[in-house]
Amino acid sequence: MWLLAQQSVSKGIAWKGKSNAGRDGAVLACFWKSRDHLRCVSGGADRTIKEWDMSKGYCLQTIMCGSTCFDVCMSFDGSTVISGHFDGSLRLWDYRTGAFERDIKGLHGSQLVSIQMGLLGNALLTCGRDNLLKLVDIQKHVERGQWTLDETGLHVAAARRNQIIFPVA
Repeated sequence: MWLLAQQSVSKGIAWKGKSNAGRDGAVLACFWKSRDHLRCVSGGADRTIKEWDMSKGYCLQTIMCGSTCFDVCMSFDGSTVISGHFDGSLRLWDYRTGAFERDIKGLHGSQLVSIQMGLLGNALLTCGRDNLLKLVDIQKHVERGQWTLDETGLHVAAARRNQIIFPVA
């Protein structure tokens, strides 16, 4: 991984010639903390979420999440890790302790593969392999709206190793 500020290769997740060092499966998502550019969280096929110190290349914390984690993001204040999973659920974790906070089970009828925090930090947009986009109120933990991509002639596309989701014609 290239660090722009240092103009050098990071010792982090991609060190020692391995793209998934410290994991038992593929890394499917990575989210950089906005306030600390040397820390990130990653989700993977090994059913874990990991916090990394990229300056040292160390895994600081591992959260056992019970389902393949396709995407991760963090709340604006950095206190909560939010993850999207193979079982269609959205889960919230305490960043400091790694403790499970709550989940919205079966938010999607299929894999929940993409999550994006809204600009104000109070809503998430999720995308699943069920061709639905869902808006979730992150404070009240309820769904606020949904859109079916089938109605527009679009569908969800994702590669096996790259779970970035976007609607395609």
